[in-house]
Amino acid sequence: DCKNGWLMGEKIRSTIESLKIEHKGSKIAPILSVSIGGICVIPAGQMGEDELIHAADTNLYAAKERGRNQVVFSNTL
Repeated sequence: DCKNGWLMGEKIRSTIESLKIEHKGSKIAPILSVSIGGICVIPAGQMGEDELIHAADTNLYAAKERGRNQVVFSNTL
């Protein structure tokens, strides 16, 4: 379900953050972080994989725009 998808993404994000891996040369942050975008829907009829990938990608960019190091999921296309 969507909540568990988000929780899995958050676990990945927080684990990477807790490792405190130095991000040399980054102008954004001194340690490595991850932004995650996902989509949680039940595919219907004509819904193709490109549409799902585009929605997840849109959520990834939303996570970055909100300050990075975040998880953004949605349940609509």
